[in-house]
Amino acid sequence: MGIPMGTFRNKKPYAVEGFPAPVSSDGARVLLWDGEQTTAYLAGAPAPDLPAQVPR
Repeated sequence: MGIPMGTFRNKKPYAVEGFPAPVSSDGARVLLWDGEQTTAYLAGAPAPDLPAQVPR
């Protein structure tokens, strides 16, 4: 997103309505987002669907 990690943590841009939901497990300490969805959101484009989860 082009901002320092500390700024990201303090401003919490991921808490804005419309930002893609994290793909990390519920209750995870570290939140993860899909790169393609985040890039599309930041470009003002519709977010692509996530691929189907592959069983482990």
